[in-house]
Amino acid sequence: MPPSSPLPPVLSPKEIEVDSLNATLSQLAVETQLIVTKRAQCLRRLNELSAATTILPSEMLSNIFEHVCSEPMSSPVALGAVCSYWRDVAWANPSLWNSFNAKFALGGPTIPRRTLDLLDLHFTNAKSIPVTVLFYDEPDVSCHSPPNQPSIPFQNLLEYIFRDNPQKLGGFVMDTITDAWWHFVCDLVQPGFLTRLRRLELGATPSSHHRHRPFFSVSTLTKLSLHENVEIESFPWSQLTHLELFGVDKDVCFSLLLQCTSLMEYRCHKPKITYSRNYAHLLDSNKVTFTRLHTLEWCFQDDEWSHFLLASMAFPSLRHLHCSPRNSNVRGSSSFWRLMDNFIGSLTRLKTFHGDICFFWDAPKQCDHDDNAPFNEAFRSLDLEELHLQHGDIRGLRFVFRQLSLADSPFLPRLRLISIEGKASRLDWCLNDPLVYAPFIDFLVTRRDGDHTKWKQNKRLEVVRFRRTFHFKGTFSEVFHQLPAAEVDILKRLVEEGLHMEVVDTSGKSKA
Repeated sequence: MPPSSPLPPVLSPKEIEVDSLNATLSQLAVETQLIVTKRAQCLRRLNELSAATTILPSEMLSNIFEHVCSEPMSSPVALGAVCSYWRDVAWANPSLWNSFNAKFALGGPTIPRRTLDLLDLHFTNAKSIPVTVLFYDEPDVSCHSPPNQPSIPFQNLLEYIFRDNPQKLGGFVMDTITDAWWHFVCDLVQPGFLTRLRRLELGATPSSHHRHRPFFSVSTLTKLSLHENVEIESFPWSQLTHLELFGVDKDVCFSLLLQCTSLMEYRCHKPKITYSRNYAHLLDSNKVTFTRLHTLEWCFQDDEWSHFLLASMAFPSLRHLHCSPRNSNVRGSSSFWRLMDNFIGSLTRLKTFHGDICFFWDAPKQCDHDDNAPFNEAFRSLDLEELHLQHGDIRGLRFVFRQLSLADSPFLPRLRLISIEGKASRLDWCLNDPLVYAPFIDFLVTRRDGDHTKWKQNKRLEVVRFRRTFHFKGTFSEVFHQLPAAEVDILKRLVEEGLHMEVVDTSGKSKA
């Protein structure tokens, strides 16, 4: 055969183009096959999930939704908006409507008509289970309504709750309530009507104390929160299990603590320091034991009320202690600090401590602390798991991080969460000071690495939180902007290995 003649020059470029197109087709075919495979996998997983939700009873599905979703934004209404199947699940489980409170925003004398419809939906679907209704001065809590949406007076909603459905009310919370609204509510409340009310929280308690009287006969009331104006004769104190007071005279707070013998949780926020002798006779009481109290918040100061609490009250079941921020101008006598240390050391079941960083220096306490001072022995016998410290400065943070390192004799070996709160103008600066970050890194390393054979006795630190830092942007490492690269690498490694670090700025914004 004669030798094949070469292709004409005009055909060679076309052959190259065809080869290129064939290669592209082959590559696209491979990618198409991968997409088809992924689609088949997704369909298979979807079918498996559909089968599981079809098999599971609706009660279990509602429990899953309740566990996964968190307040305040979630609600059964959101679950019902997914599809008709999930709407049937939500509408068929009354307990779900009790678990998620009916929460609405206060916007003025009128409210959207849909607010009443949503509340009616809660009451109807909850059936015989009582519902907690919350009103807050936060516009972003509820959905914004179109301008042309029908509105009704706010009093109509109060009538619907207290006059038409008092037996369905399990809790009532109002962030700010005026005297006029409160008078209107008390006029609606009839003796014996609120047969299932267990929770009552009023933001700014009205001054007309006689208007509280209708709630004195509510035999089911167990949780109460009040601001400022409190009258002893207004509520059934002895049956309460949870009591929270804001800005109330300190002697009144002390008197109510003695009256509420069934308390499990008692919180006294920012009490007014009074010098009235109306309750002085209470200081002659015998030793009082609160066997059920597991949470206590009190403003511990060098005053007669705190002295009596420390010396003559026992809390054998206390697990959470909140020592309200102290007055920086009050150092306190050595006798007060001895009482304080003895009190803390006696709380053998304590798991959480909130308080000023000065509590960790050995007595006598002073404002100008020495970071080489001995660690307070009152905390050595405790089995704390959470530690929330306030007023952290360079000396305080350095002292705490050095003492809580597991390198030597360990304090609080089962600590799993530590939270540091400082003044906004200081904390960012403190965190980047060599006197602080060096012991801080050592503290983290010994608490996270250490001897893994001892983790049955010593828990690993899980959460580190810094509160009230400046407004921050960017990554977490930018908060520690002056740390050497080696320390930053250690922090990144610890976070990658599971340590949760969180910074909360002055606006409440947090970043992990």
